[in-house]
Amino acid sequence: MHLKSLFDGIVDLHFKDDSVFSMQSKEKEIVDLQKPVKTTRVEVEKWLGQLTENMKETVSKKLKEGQKAYTDEGRKEWVLQHPG
Repeated sequence: MHLKSLFDGIVDLHFKDDSVFSMQSKEKEIVDLQKPVKTTRVEVEKWLGQLTENMKETVSKKLKEGQKAYTDEGRKEWVLQHPG
């Protein structure tokens, strides 16, 4: 599978029905995508492209959320609440 070439460290995608809804790292961290990516009745190249864009958007949003929520006093809780 070419998943590793899309994002270094992503080893699995989680599917539900006909959509990808989350990604999993080799450290077993699971991150839900911003929006599910439909995989049926769509050309593979198209949904992989949509998945790539969705992964980028998801990671960007998670980084912004994590940066906003970070405080030195609550570091342990912050680490547990913000995977990656």
